[in-house]
Amino acid sequence: NNFQVNDKKYFLLILQAFFYYMCLLFLSMVLLKRKENQNIIFFSILFLSLEPTILQWHSSFFTESIFFSLQIIVLAFFLKKDKKSSDYIFIGLFCGILLLQKSAGVYYPFIIISFLAITENFKKIKKILLVLMSYFLVCLFIGYTNYIRSNNFYFIPLQTKEAMFIYILPMIYQEKEKISFEAAQKKIIIKTENWIKNNNVEAKITHNLFAYSFGSENDRIKIHTFQQELAFSEMKSNFFITSKILINKYFHALLINPVEIHYFYKYEWSDKYFQSYEHKKWIILRMFYTFLIYSICLYGLYVMFKEKKINKYNLFWLVSGFYFYLVLGWMGYTRYFTPVIIYLSLFFATGINQIIFNKKYTDQ
Repeated sequence: NNFQVNDKKYFLLILQAFFYYMCLLFLSMVLLKRKENQNIIFFSILFLSLEPTILQWHSSFFTESIFFSLQIIVLAFFLKKDKKSSDYIFIGLFCGILLLQKSAGVYYPFIIISFLAITENFKKIKKILLVLMSYFLVCLFIGYTNYIRSNNFYFIPLQTKEAMFIYILPMIYQEKEKISFEAAQKKIIIKTENWIKNNNVEAKITHNLFAYSFGSENDRIKIHTFQQELAFSEMKSNFFITSKILINKYFHALLINPVEIHYFYKYEWSDKYFQSYEHKKWIILRMFYTFLIYSICLYGLYVMFKEKKINKYNLFWLVSGFYFYLVLGWMGYTRYFTPVIIYLSLFFATGINQIIFNKKYTDQ
């Protein structure tokens, strides 16, 4: 029912897809003005236009599609040649909007600022301040609206405080005490309910550890803070177990999944998909597809190093991808790896260009 043509929401799907391709057009124009290798520009944009892992999110109401578009806008502004002061302001503003979509964008402006500090020679302080001021302007707006609504100033979503509590803490108890995942969750629920009672907080917790039914915004902040502190405390006390869990999750996140949305809706958000034949069938195909994409990307990166064409802009693509992998990959879900694919496009294009034309990686 979510995808019926007569549904008014269908127009929103078309709109977000259109916005994404307009952002790609903007990026292509920026790259062409830089007079980069035109074959690589073509293959980069083609990859971003047709890669199914990215495309599938345009047919859903998740935040990914808009998030990808904002990533591309920030990337394009950063790559612009002969940037004006307004370009640095736009970088900060769109980084702020990126934060509005996903909390993973909260530290991304500091990646940009680091590059400016290291690579810029002319008026670097002014450029850094313009990015920071415009970014914090968005943060201030978010914090102020939260303050007006709840008398509490914050700009990072409170749900981020419960992420480790929900996805990592049960696995720590499971491994540490050799109990089932469900038993670990029950243990955490009991501990949380006791804390709620002892601290006179009005809130409840679901069987899968999500907090809800808050008496007030203060209660919500208190329980999320408790969740975060408990998770970090256990992670610190069980460093080796936590490291093992995180390594496994980071590794699992690398498996590209171009059919996630299709089966998400087909199985109506049920875990039954993971026990189905279709899941097993697609695992093999996904492994092959992942191997193919990574092999071409690594080959492209090798070509760049071989031809000594790794510059600050290419390095920015690489570091940006690593940043989003670092802040999202720990959850272990392939969905959260997709933002990284945006930045793989350059290296994929370089690899494809070399394979097809066997040309050196040189500017036109």
